[in-house]
Amino acid sequence: MNSAKGSFTLILAIILLPILMLISLTTIGISEFYYRQQLIQQHLDRAVMLAIKNLPDYFQAQEVVNNYLKSKQIDFNQTAVEFNDNQVTLRYNSDYQLNFADYFLDLKIPLRVASQAEVRKQSINLIIDLASKVTPEEYENWPTAQFIDSYFNLYHDYASDAHSLTRQCFNQDFNLMKLVALEIVNHYQVNQQGELTIWGSNKNSVGLLPIKAGAYGDNFDYCSAAAWNELLEANYQFPFSSNFTEQIVDLNTGKLRPEYLTSRTVSEIVWGLGQDKFTFNLPLALEQIFKRLVENINSQTNQKIIIVASQPPQNFDQDSLRTQLESRFEKIASIIPEGEKINFYYLIIKQQINLDDYRWQEVLTKAVDRFSSKILLENLILNDQQELSHFVNNFIQARQNYVLSK
Repeated sequence: MNSAKGSFTLILAIILLPILMLISLTTIGISEFYYRQQLIQQHLDRAVMLAIKNLPDYFQAQEVVNNYLKSKQIDFNQTAVEFNDNQVTLRYNSDYQLNFADYFLDLKIPLRVASQAEVRKQSINLIIDLASKVTPEEYENWPTAQFIDSYFNLYHDYASDAHSLTRQCFNQDFNLMKLVALEIVNHYQVNQQGELTIWGSNKNSVGLLPIKAGAYGDNFDYCSAAAWNELLEANYQFPFSSNFTEQIVDLNTGKLRPEYLTSRTVSEIVWGLGQDKFTFNLPLALEQIFKRLVENINSQTNQKIIIVASQPPQNFDQDSLRTQLESRFEKIASIIPEGEKINFYYLIIKQQINLDDYRWQEVLTKAVDRFSSKILLENLILNDQQELSHFVNNFIQARQNYVLSK
């Protein structure tokens, strides 16, 4: 009896052992398959994100992908790269041989992995604060522009003297503001995605005026004329090459030529902006931006509001201003799709920081606080070239809207 039981146990063991081994090997093989699939997915995801950052240069994007995948131990020769407008797709097609299967049969499992990334379209509202309570007194030694000095009698209604008029066009804080705006504008023009709207604050009740190529509502033509004709002061000259090759100023009248007024680029207009003595009405500006967002917002577009300023309003009432701002931010938050956020940047760019700047930061931060799930605030004070460069690089590179979509 015991002998029969022993024989049965032995036979059962002989039958089950190979089955258990097969199950064990299959489990190990499938685990290795999924591990390899996951590893390939990770590499493709990283490669596709490297590629998307090089668009619209398809050749550079392809080269970046090839170099990255070649550096890995996995054979990626079966990987196809596809470009479609603002999308990059990588497809890996191969067959995976389970490690144990080649001892028994030619068993291969199809291994198909794909990764897709796209550049989300951006809708950017860039607001340049042209308000100035007083052009900074500490820059009394800021030189007079040659053109303004020569033609001041034509523009004396704008300032009491040529020196003050020059400072309305060019001063250290304002120049830095315009350089930041130009970095954003020029990057957008090279890598155009979505829509960029540039606004200049206005001393009248309209709040903001759009800055478009060829025309701008406020009259700072003497700033452009000074920039064009300046020979001595590099801080006044256009910081880029102009497409207009002829003299843009009628030297007999000191006025800009009509053909230039209708053909100048946005960059030329931005550099030719001037400051005036009024208070920037931020609640009114946000109301105007809200109306624009209602017309354009959707879940496929990343919204950004960037305000470049040199100082907060003078003698502002903190409680009153906070209440006004909260009501505007509440309206903006109400139209943002679920799961989406709007990026709001308020940049104070100036050499000398005072207590009002920090009070303004505190009011703005508290006004946005209730809506932080919808409005992502970056409220920065930048007071040197290194900080400005860091922000611009961070905004242009790290905050590009590259997303994995597959």
